[in-house]
Amino acid sequence: MKKLLLIFGLIAYLGSASGQDLQFSQFTMSPLVLNPASSGAILPRDVTVTHRNQWNSISNPFRTFAVAANSRFGDFDKQRRGFWGAGLLAYNDQAGDGNMRTNAAGLNLVYHIRLSRYQHIGFGMQGLYTSRFVDFSKFQWASQYDGTAHNEFLPTGESGFVQNFGFMDVNTGVYYSLNNTAAEVNVAENNYRQINAGLAFHHITTPKYAFGAESFEENLYVKMVLHANALWSLPNSSLALAPNFCFMKQGPHESLNVGSMVRLGMAGNSKYTGLVKNYAVSGGVNYRFRDAIVTTGMLEYGNYQFGLSYDFNVSRLASASAGRGGIEFNLRYAVAGTKARVMTSGL
Repeated sequence: MKKLLLIFGLIAYLGSASGQDLQFSQFTMSPLVLNPASSGAILPRDVTVTHRNQWNSISNPFRTFAVAANSRFGDFDKQRRGFWGAGLLAYNDQAGDGNMRTNAAGLNLVYHIRLSRYQHIGFGMQGLYTSRFVDFSKFQWASQYDGTAHNEFLPTGESGFVQNFGFMDVNTGVYYSLNNTAAEVNVAENNYRQINAGLAFHHITTPKYAFGAESFEENLYVKMVLHANALWSLPNSSLALAPNFCFMKQGPHESLNVGSMVRLGMAGNSKYTGLVKNYAVSGGVNYRFRDAIVTTGMLEYGNYQFGLSYDFNVSRLASASAGRGGIEFNLRYAVAGTKARVMTSGL
């Protein structure tokens, strides 16, 4: 019973901390989770895989796996007025002794309007199908206590629950990008000038979201996401700053995440081809207010980017979680434009 209360407590707290939806610590590596207008804004094409483990102190911790792919359409250089982008997002989230699972998959479409050679603003829509499942037979109910211990053969005394359901979801957003590498500029001498910012609204159809009959039903609140990040080189050095922030509000729930990384970039010529490969290492700290301190490290090599982060829980549940937060891995593969000599794998 103590374990069950801890699990329900963690679920309730995570719901209030993250605004009912999943969220990632390395949110700049998962732009499609934040904003459906992000596809094609930074890179011509890329694929990102994310895996996250959280609350390992409980028997069945929260595990999330996600994959996202983005692409631009057409010849980027010739599309002077604007260009199209599209993306695919799919994820699986699983937690608890009840094997509670959330699966989602969907597509988004974006049109980016050029503001100048290096700036554009995108407007996007995303459609997702989401399914949820929970195994109620794995739970322990108060009515199954026989005076000595839990007895799984006693009736639960509960009714009106459904084991699984699904629904369609619609998200929309706007995404601004300033990127001096967008026009295939050689940035081998550490001259990055990149800013990304966006505003998104998720669950605009407020779908039903509960394992129950009509008397138990509830609808998802619309979630607002305001986010920004940058990569800005320091003069006469190989260093660049990468500040970021993300604010989410969903009904009565709010989440604010702010921080920065420092990036050390290096470039080297191939002995045989003369091509320039991009090397970079980054490290930094974020603070998710009233929840966690997040340490992050990243490695970039050519078209690949690998990120690793760990959440140190500083909330009221720090003692219940035995000081164990969440560990997250990200791997991105990015395809460069045809004229680019040096490419950043992202922020």
